[in-house]
Amino acid sequence: MLSVGNDNRLYYNSATAASPTWLPICIVGNVSLDINISEAEVDLRCSSWVMGLPAKLSGGINFTMARDIGGTAHDVLRGYALARTPKQYAIASGEIATSATQYLKAFMFFTAFPWNQETQNMAQGDCSLKMAWVEEPAGTLIQPTWVTVP
Repeated sequence: MLSVGNDNRLYYNSATAASPTWLPICIVGNVSLDINISEAEVDLRCSSWVMGLPAKLSGGINFTMARDIGGTAHDVLRGYALARTPKQYAIASGEIATSATQYLKAFMFFTAFPWNQETQNMAQGDCSLKMAWVEEPAGTLIQPTWVTVP
């Protein structure tokens, strides 16, 4: 089903992976999910061609965020960025608890948290999140997961 980007949502989890509390990040504009597939090179003498095989996945989320200093979401996310704290995020096709909504949830950390102060535009920044290694509880890796709400 086609959708308009404005109908999609970005969330952060303020609780645990086992019992999430998803809070919307409403102070964002454009949002993109990047899923990348690395390539394993196959270079064998039985072929004149160098070919490839799909290997590991990687990814992240990029978004434009308004600098809403004093706003709950902004201040929480700034705290995560400055403390280099991985947290769980979800990029969803709609409201996260609505039937048929699809979303990717993953622990991520900020790799960019800029603050642009253009004279003719809203103060904002193009933020970047990258997938993180998180064990919760210790010894249990929480991997990125694609979810479809029943």
